[in-house]
Amino acid sequence: MPQTPDPEETGDWIDKVSRRQILKGGTLGGLALLGGAGSFLSACGSSSGSDTAAKTSSGSSASGSSGEKVTLTFADYGGATEEAYKKAWSEPYMKANPNVTIVHDNPVDNAKVIAMAKSGNVTWSTLDATEDLGLKSQAPYLEKLDCSMIPCDELIGDLTPWRVPMILASMNIGYRTDKHANGPQTWADFFDTKKFPGKRAFWDVVAVSGFLEFALIADGVKPTQGALYPLDVDRAYKKLDTIKNDIVWYSDLAAANKLLADGEIDYMAGFNGRLSDLKKQGVPVKIEWAPGTMNAIDYFVIPKGAKHVPEIMKFIAYCTSAENCGKVSNYVAYGPPNKNSKANPKIADDLPTSHKDALFIPDDNWWAANTEKQTERYKNWV
Repeated sequence: MPQTPDPEETGDWIDKVSRRQILKGGTLGGLALLGGAGSFLSACGSSSGSDTAAKTSSGSSASGSSGEKVTLTFADYGGATEEAYKKAWSEPYMKANPNVTIVHDNPVDNAKVIAMAKSGNVTWSTLDATEDLGLKSQAPYLEKLDCSMIPCDELIGDLTPWRVPMILASMNIGYRTDKHANGPQTWADFFDTKKFPGKRAFWDVVAVSGFLEFALIADGVKPTQGALYPLDVDRAYKKLDTIKNDIVWYSDLAAANKLLADGEIDYMAGFNGRLSDLKKQGVPVKIEWAPGTMNAIDYFVIPKGAKHVPEIMKFIAYCTSAENCGKVSNYVAYGPPNKNSKANPKIADDLPTSHKDALFIPDDNWWAANTEKQTERYKNWV
């Protein structure tokens, strides 16, 4: 999650239009907050060797003047999201650009991205990055993105020169209705093992999983930035101590769905899209929009030293275009960050865009300054 951007690097408009403002003007997908931002973001420039081809409404383009065969590796978190990215983006892009092959790899690991860049052995072309990647502090390990190709001025979220948003998501309470007709409806319920006995699961990526925030909300802290941050970490762990023996920690997002589907856990803090996918599979799952549900945005980034950077830019431009950005929602319940795109209305109730009043927005600045320290504390606590 980003630090306050340097105006010399990004233009001071990013300070004024951050994801903290996304929910203030209406739905997540329909704001006009970023009108005119493209002229500023074009200053981000191109990565080395990047084309400066004009953007089109679809983001589609030929695969390069030389016609060379190009293979791009798109790293993601597997499962339903990988399938959605393939069907919405990768497969249509390859059909339109027959010289390009896109393969998928998973899971994403931020440390691996940085290690690749440091070693010069970069095997990923682009990836599905959570909010703690793409920050100024990581600039040496990431390519600058080219806003003469990518429709940056149409995108909402915390853009930096090294990342652009790809999906809008949220971290929700989920549970099986066949085991619990009326499961936990608030984070206080989620932490109440007497009223709701059984195993409950959290994602173990500290900065973006929300478990510290959820513990504080369960303990009575209001789910607003002003009340939550700076996080009272001691208080959060004191609350987590009360359910420590009932927590299952998951690292693999795809595997987490299986935990709930197989009945190995009773409740989980999970992404809305993955919980919605379980419903599509026939698993009796309820997605709760508790006050203090966490807003989440995933981003495209390019590791420094990646091969075929111009082609990667074209692919990202294709995915984030008004025409294509919303197509992911045909396959998984994540919304489009392109304000000119529309999501699939059939899954509207499972999208954060339909529940904006329940969402809180994490404090990017606090997490940028505290991720390393809090990750270490979590490891020691576990």
